[in-house]
Amino acid sequence: MAPYVLEPVSFSAPRGARPLTITFRVPGGDSGSGKPLAPANALQVSVGDAFLARRPASDVEGRPGGVFALQEPAAAVPRFRVPAAVGDGLEVKLHAWRGERWLGTWCVGELGFEVLAMEEE
Repeated sequence: MAPYVLEPVSFSAPRGARPLTITFRVPGGDSGSGKPLAPANALQVSVGDAFLARRPASDVEGRPGGVFALQEPAAAVPRFRVPAAVGDGLEVKLHAWRGERWLGTWCVGELGFEVLAMEEE
């Protein structure tokens, strides 16, 4: 099987109630077909080493121009206790799956620690 290709287009960090949004293209994908992400049937977002739940391809929104969007609610993005002196942030990656078979991973952006930090109680 040829390697699966996904091209990240844009990334928007969650802010308040606004979701984390990743837009991408799948060369040869057709937003009007029943399976635009084939052979992938699920996508998964990771923030650093924390993986969010896999999302079925049906959760992906087709947009004009062959662009697709996946949104994760702001509440689903993990929060961490982060010392101020630690790095700039964590990479956000998009993973494609077909059942239990991993098809590939793409870096789509970075979340700064101002987004990731837990609020002090």
